[in-house]
Amino acid sequence: MLDQKLLKNIKNYDALSELSRELSSYPQDELFNFLFPIAISCRSSYINGTAGYLLIDLEPKHTRECAELLNEIAHSRWDVSNREIPFYLVTQFGKWNLEKEIKDYVASNELTESEIRIVETIWYWASSPSVTLCEDLHYFEWQEVIEGEESSA
Repeated sequence: MLDQKLLKNIKNYDALSELSRELSSYPQDELFNFLFPIAISCRSSYINGTAGYLLIDLEPKHTRECAELLNEIAHSRWDVSNREIPFYLVTQFGKWNLEKEIKDYVASNELTESEIRIVETIWYWASSPSVTLCEDLHYFEWQEVIEGEESSA
């Protein structure tokens, strides 16, 4: 059974990679329904960042329509600096479809200024080059390789 305790025990990249391998055998819907709510659940938490990373690493298929996910995000405590959520939505719905979904969602719902800002932040990140959305993840891996090459030279 999937439990948040799995995410609390991640202290380094190797542990994260191991957990990703273990989770890859779970059904897609179970993974999504476990990771997505955690990834949007709180601000400035290590656990939601880990859940977000696992969402883009494992890419479980979403179980709800884009508008439903936007609604969940609008009413969540999603950390708007967490770029994994916009990246995941781009991979699932396509960049330009996501833009349309966001515009339609904002236009057809009565939202507070805060909720609008949260949803529009999805497009703020998603509209940038995709590499920007995941550069921290790639940088970490490249930095590790470069440091290893330097020490062996």
